[in-house]
Amino acid sequence: MQKEVDDHLKSKKLEPKEPVDPAETKYFRFVMCQPKQKEILSDYDRLITKLWEKKSNRRKNQTVLQLEEQPNQMVPPLKVLSKEDEATAQFVEETCLTKGQLRGEDEVPLHPSTGRKPFVMGQPLM
Repeated sequence: MQKEVDDHLKSKKLEPKEPVDPAETKYFRFVMCQPKQKEILSDYDRLITKLWEKKSNRRKNQTVLQLEEQPNQMVPPLKVLSKEDEATAQFVEETCLTKGQLRGEDEVPLHPSTGRKPFVMGQPLM
């Protein structure tokens, strides 16, 4: 067992390198090692890169203002209704009255059965 371990860990001799054909070395030296030409950018890409390179167009180290720090707040402050106002709003929703009808400027339509006689037990309805 020890012999197998020693054989495995023993430094191995490298195989001798084969000589390289001079024509191949010429190809690698002159073709592969030459710097690549820059890709030609389209007008759009060139415009975008120029705009990005301008320092005035980049916003560095600017933080986003919180809502209360903004000069023009987009959301108005929240108004909480009192219990009376909430009851009034619910009444308006249920009755479907207009503003004029609530103020008394317009006439409130009456239900068609309001002009009838009250029902009395034992008498005909007409």
